[in-house]
Amino acid sequence: MLEIELTEPQTNFVQAPERFVAFVGGFGSGKTFSLFCKMLIDKFKYPDIDLLYCAPTYTLIRDIAYAELPSLISEAPVQWRLNKAENVLYIEGYGKILFRTMDRPDKIVGFNMGRAYLDELDTLPEHHARQFWVKVIARMRQRSRVPGFTNQIAIATTPEGYRFTYKTFGKDIRPNYKLVKAPTRSNPHLPDGYIDSLMQAYPANLIEAYLEGEFVNLTSGTVYYAYERGSPDNHHTRYPSRKPMEPQILVGVDFNVYNMHAVCAIMQDNCLYVFKEYTQVRDTPTLLKMLSDDLLGTYTHSIVMYPDSTGANAASANANVSDIKLIYETPGFRIDAPRKNPRIEDRVAAVNAAFCNAVGERKLFIHEQFCPVLQEALEQQVYDSNGKPDKSSGHDHIVDALGYMVHRLFPVGGAPTISTVQVVGY
Repeated sequence: MLEIELTEPQTNFVQAPERFVAFVGGFGSGKTFSLFCKMLIDKFKYPDIDLLYCAPTYTLIRDIAYAELPSLISEAPVQWRLNKAENVLYIEGYGKILFRTMDRPDKIVGFNMGRAYLDELDTLPEHHARQFWVKVIARMRQRSRVPGFTNQIAIATTPEGYRFTYKTFGKDIRPNYKLVKAPTRSNPHLPDGYIDSLMQAYPANLIEAYLEGEFVNLTSGTVYYAYERGSPDNHHTRYPSRKPMEPQILVGVDFNVYNMHAVCAIMQDNCLYVFKEYTQVRDTPTLLKMLSDDLLGTYTHSIVMYPDSTGANAASANANVSDIKLIYETPGFRIDAPRKNPRIEDRVAAVNAAFCNAVGERKLFIHEQFCPVLQEALEQQVYDSNGKPDKSSGHDHIVDALGYMVHRLFPVGGAPTISTVQVVGY
């Protein structure tokens, strides 16, 4: 019915007979493509069962599943119809495929399925992934008249540390469980330079996970391990010159009532030099005045703000005016921010990679004399018991401000929930 060229790991995944099978691969290894292929092959082999496809967000379903599945189905001589209102794909003579998100495990009720396909499961918090997994298992009750059929759940995911997929598939060998690993290099169809771009975008400790598809500890020790105070490279830190004026000064901002933090930087030769910090500022209007008094007309005529995107919804000073809108309406200030903040993991990875990526390049420098709070936070913030950057010490605000700016300027890949729409008006 379908003639599709698959790599060896993809073939092992698609043909796996075990009840539970996981495809764990690096970026570009074809995880989602493999999941779609397996889903359609199963559908044509067992036309009397219904299938369930799940992704972390509806945006992923809309932008990936609804975009790529039709092109695959079109290779087969069948009639099909995608009903986006119902989130169902109907294939004439072969039943249906349901699409659901993983954000609400309690919504996986009221129907029975034959097989399920879970995309990027490990991007969920571990307890959330486990709860969703149990809910899906309970729905696998359909039987097929085709001989040899078994209910099956298939996962395709990037390894996100020692989370649900590792503990379920990778920690111990268990009957009816199969783990297929796929490094990025296993896909011969990647464009030239793709792997090199990953090496340049990610710090060394993430390459093993995101390029080789291996489970590694992503939450041990200090969060910003790549930062080193007193490094010989730090003597290159720069302060903006009064003449000529800098084209722009860049400012990362973390919003908090009575506790705002910001870091200021200049960009030269594709490197970011952080030269000033503001800590424990009362509110957004106060910060804007401080920045205007200190920088506008002295060092630059234009300040570009990289704020916490949640500032579009809540105000630190005026309940009727968002923090971001306050910035937008202030002369001399521009905003560069996504509609939604990046994942914390991606923001941390971007900062570490900017200090030192996998090929040893450095793009981020901190002025040791003028940024003492930022330096202390970079050195001392650790992970909490849930594997998240610890917030109890108070070190999170200043490094978050840095992270919003760095991730926007030097983003890492593999962040499916990030919107790149710039905030331009309200």
